[in-house]
Amino acid sequence: MNQKRLFLLLVIFLSLSAFAQNSSTDFTYSNLKLSSNSFNGKITATVIVTNSGNVAGKEVVQLSLSSSADSLDKLSEELIAFSKTNLLQPGKSQTITFTINNNDLASFDTQRSSWIAEAGKYTVKVGSSSGKVSLSAAFTLANDIVLERERKVSPPQEQMENKSSNATGTIIELNDFAQAAR
Repeated sequence: MNQKRLFLLLVIFLSLSAFAQNSSTDFTYSNLKLSSNSFNGKITATVIVTNSGNVAGKEVVQLSLSSSADSLDKLSEELIAFSKTNLLQPGKSQTITFTINNNDLASFDTQRSSWIAEAGKYTVKVGSSSGKVSLSAAFTLANDIVLERERKVSPPQEQMENKSSNATGTIIELNDFAQAAR
């Protein structure tokens, strides 16, 4: 995940966590189901949320993901998605559905300059916050998936060293570059 996306997810997560703790009723989670035990491009997770309190209310449901794969730098647990229930009367339930795709599993591999979904066991957790996980389920990714290969934006070092240090040549190259960019 890029830093901007990670920061945005963290801000959303903290905001939702604060909101969820101020709920005026109670909710229970049940029947977490994954569409498959093995990942093949995407998995759907469904959970039933029930208002178990005495007043009507809405619940923000969060889905996070953790992985046993550890060769790449990644968070121990990452917020992947969230959803808000409709206004639920006491005793009423709603099924919430989430979709987990390749990008949700990916981490950047600096050695391969690529976004990789690492093979391993992944645990899906649902609850009102990371501190209030109600249910979990697991699936397996059999093989690494290379999602996107990054391109190098600068030439290799040896090409840079072979460039002339002639100031006039450098200015001409910059002017050529500026004209091509127009």
